[in-house]
Amino acid sequence: MLYKTHKAAGLLGCLIAFDVMKNNGQLAPNINEFVQLAIIYPACSWASTAPDLDHAICNVKEQTPINIAINKLLHIGKCTHRSVQTHSVLFTGGFCLLLFGLLQLLGSPNVGVDENSIGIIRLMLLGITFGIASHLIMDSLSTAGIWLVPKLKFRLVPNRKTFATGGKWEDIVRFLVCIAIVYMCIHLVVRWCGFSLTIGGIPIL
Repeated sequence: MLYKTHKAAGLLGCLIAFDVMKNNGQLAPNINEFVQLAIIYPACSWASTAPDLDHAICNVKEQTPINIAINKLLHIGKCTHRSVQTHSVLFTGGFCLLLFGLLQLLGSPNVGVDENSIGIIRLMLLGITFGIASHLIMDSLSTAGIWLVPKLKFRLVPNRKTFATGGKWEDIVRFLVCIAIVYMCIHLVVRWCGFSLTIGGIPIL
């Protein structure tokens, strides 16, 4: 998928991550919810395109110092675009688990990091996780697909030209993602206002 599609999916991932944390009581208790959403968003937005840092540097849209450094490290490791190192459930999932393992270490009494700092780090890590997940989901909706594990590819669409990156199919996917973003925004506003909307007893917002 293209950069703009991944960015849209990253915003959707941010809203979903925030809603999941709110519903499960995992938001930091002493930090305003709007501030927490503002913390999750940049992490999720960055991570939504981070796997594509395996591109040639001239094709990297956001040439920040961090992205340039990661790009160089990936190419030192001889990563190519959509390589197993950056587009696999095994490696990217393992990376996210490693981040949360470090979070648990920081939260141990021996380290002594305060609760609010841990809460902020948790928000950022969840944003990164949902951002990376959104990238893999989007790429699994194209013919190139993603890797489950080395030598085992996975895609949610048939291997046909119709579903190639940059075509009408991607426009449809991006449109549906935008609709989902609007829905999530309305859902969160309704929740903040203390209202709910049901149809036939089934909650829809």
